[in-house]
This record gives sequence, C-alpha cells and structure tokens, in this order.
Amino acid sequence: MLQKIQELVNNFQRFFEENWRLGLSVFVVYVIFAIIWHYLWRYRLIIINDRYIKGLEGKWKLFELKFPLENLKSPKAMEQVFASLHGVYSFGLNNREIWWNGKIEPWFSLEMVGRGNDVRFYIRCQDGQKNVVEAAFFAQYPGIEITEVPDYVNDLPEVIPNDTYDLDGTDFLLPRNDAYPIKTYEFFESPDEEKQLDPMATLVEAASGLKEEEVMLVQILIRPTGDPSNSRWRKEGRKIIDKITGYKEPLKPPGVMAGVYQFFKNLFNAFHKPPQWGVEKKEEIRNFKMYGPGETDVMKAVDEKMAKSVFDTVIRTIYLDRKDSYTGKNFGAMMAAFGQFGTGNFNGFKPNMGTLTKGTKVGGHSRDGGKWPWNMFFRERRLVNRKRKLYRAYKEREMPRDSHARPKRLYTGQYHKLGDLHLYSSIMATHELATIFHPPGHPIVGHKVGQLPAKKSGPPIGLPIIE
Repeated sequence: MLQKIQELVNNFQRFFEENWRLGLSVFVVYVIFAIIWHYLWRYRLIIINDRYIKGLEGKWKLFELKFPLENLKSPKAMEQVFASLHGVYSFGLNNREIWWNGKIEPWFSLEMVGRGNDVRFYIRCQDGQKNVVEAAFFAQYPGIEITEVPDYVNDLPEVIPNDTYDLDGTDFLLPRNDAYPIKTYEFFESPDEEKQLDPMATLVEAASGLKEEEVMLVQILIRPTGDPSNSRWRKEGRKIIDKITGYKEPLKPPGVMAGVYQFFKNLFNAFHKPPQWGVEKKEEIRNFKMYGPGETDVMKAVDEKMAKSVFDTVIRTIYLDRKDSYTGKNFGAMMAAFGQFGTGNFNGFKPNMGTLTKGTKVGGHSRDGGKWPWNMFFRERRLVNRKRKLYRAYKEREMPRDSHARPKRLYTGQYHKLGDLHLYSSIMATHELATIFHPPGHPIVGHKVGQLPAKKSGPPIGLPIIE
C-alpha cells in the first residue's frame, strides 16, 4: 500500500516538473479571461439598468407635503410612515428581472427646499405608488395636505456652475459599519415639554434664513432593501454584538472542499506523519463579564436597528447662490446640522469624498477621497465638472444602482461607467430616517415653513345631501 502511494506521489511530481509551464500558462489565461468576462458582464448590467431607469421617465410625480400648523406628534409617527413605504419592496427580484430587464427596486425621494424665507417639503415617487404614499401619510397625519405640483427643479438653472451661479454640495454616508445606528429621535425626547428638542430645528433654521437668490436643497433618496437571503449587514451587526459579549460560534463541520484538501494533505505527508481526519473539537470557554453603560447601549441600539425595516439611503445636500454674493457660511450651517446626529459610540454622517465639492478632494475616486498622483492636475476644471455632475444628480434624483437585491453581492454600487459620479449608499432603518425627516415641531414653525393655515376636518355626520 505504501509503495503504491509513493508511486502515485512520484507520478504527480514528474507530471508537474514536465508540464508546469503549460499549466501556469493555462491558469494565467483562465484568470485573465475570468476577469475580463466579470467586468464585461457588470458593464452590461450597468447599461440595462440605465435603460430601465430611462424607461421610467414620465412616470414620476412630485407631491408637496403641507402639515398642520400645530404638529404635536413625535417623529415616531413618521417612523410608521417609512415602515409603510417599505411595503413596496419585492423581497428580492428574480434573475430574469435583474439580468435581462435590468429592473431595480423602486425608490422615493424626500426633499426639503429652502428658498428666501420659505421652506417646503416634497416627496417624489412613481405614478403607481401615489396611493401607497397617501395611505402612509394620512394614517399618521390626518390633517396633512398632499398636492401634486410641477417639479421645482425645472425652475432652477439648467447647468450650475455658470456665469451667474455657483454651488457647494455633497452626499452623506455612514462612516462606520452600517449596523451602527445614528443618534435617533429618542435621544432628543424629554418628558418635560420645555426641554423637548427637535433635531429638525437646526436644519430648518439654516434653510429658512436665506436671501432671495439663495437656495438650499436637501434630498433623501430611499430604496427598500433587507431581503433575509442577503442580510450581510445584519451578520455584521451580529458580529458586533458577539465581539462585545465574547461569544464565538462553534466550528462548522468540514465541507467537500475541506475533505479534498485533507485527502491530498494526508497523501503527501503519509511517510512522516499519520493521517488526520475531521476537525479537532475544542471546548468552548465563555468569559462572562460586566458590561459598561456604553457597551450595553451599543448592543441595544445595534439589535434594535437589525429588527427594523431598512432602506438603501443617499442623503444629498446642495447650496447655491449668485457668484457676486456667494458665501459658504450657509453650506457650513447645513453640514453642521447633520453633524448633530453623530456620537462616539454609534454612527454619524460624513461627506462622501467622491462627491464633496472641495478642490483638494477632487481626484479621489473612493468614498474616502483617496490620494491619486494626478490629483494636482487640472483641479479647477475637474472641480467644476464635479459640481455640475452633483447638480445633475440632484435634479435627476440619481442614486447608486441596486446593490442589495441579489443573492450574492456580484454587483455593487461601486461600479460606474467612465465619467460617472461615484455614488454610494448606506443602510438606514425607519427610526433613523424619521429622525432626519419629519414634520417640524410647533416651536420652529410659523411663517418659515409652508404649512396649512388652519386644521381641516370633514363635513359633519348626517349633513343632508341634495341630489
């Protein structure tokens, strides 16, 4: 038996010595072909995605949201609105819809527009989703008025920067793992009404104190996601909790490839080491410890987020004004308004350096900016191009192509056509979205926010009707 094994090993060695160049060449060609095919297939997916999105033109509707003057409801009501909007999720498109039709999950655009001394709220959706939007809002805000209006972006200049106007803007991302939530509205609530804080206050104040020619735009693009068959971010959340608790999963039994590997390993070690089969079982030891307040809060917050409905989210902000009176202070105020949602233990918002309209960041092609050798060349020209792309992305409500609806992450939003703006999305739950977009509370409303002048109600019961 040992002689046959030795003969088999010698034959393998002789074959590799005589044909290693041919084997290496075949392997290199195979790898190159696989890489080329991989990227060509992804590029094809980008093209059919764009074709599908273009086919939706003319099917979009914009609705203005006018809330009652006395809004005493907590953002919890808005969280229920987002939970209802999540109902349009397909829970995973089939392969034909993805790879042949280029279909992607439907998305919504929630927008706040500050212009002069006025702030308006809008929602944009496809025509077939109008009933879903109305049912979601009327269920929580019976006095709301939802009116279809012309798209206000058509009244803005076609291209900015131009000879008259300039802009600053960026997309926002979650810098840490998506499983970490931001500081949600529960942190701002207080039993004492006078100590009650509204996280929308800073943003509304920044958008309501503008000059006549200034415009502040905030856009929150949300696409339902969270298919249980592709819950990668939830697995990351479980790892965070396990790391804090010190829990380690038991070793899984070896699969087919592990068995093949062990066979050849034992084959080549047959003369100097006895064969070993299976996985050595190790006794699991768990160290129980006392958790600090910060660790307990993190585990509770991560677990709460994993239990809620989630969306692929892009937050886009743009500030524009005339060049002769342009100031960056208002854009700084808008950036600061989003900074209040961050904490040391949890998540927060940071600019997507691939979209930030800052000259020193132009040239980086990643969400963190990156440092590239050509970053110093043609910086002003590329900054203008980035501003125009970001402005066009706002007007077209552009977000990364679908990246979470497939069984495996074969395609992500990190792949773009040459020259496209590099967009990235973050996973946000309903309570996070309700924190950054909800009807302003009574202390910060008034003439600054477009609202209903009086509370509306239906006709009295039993009113005679003349036919």
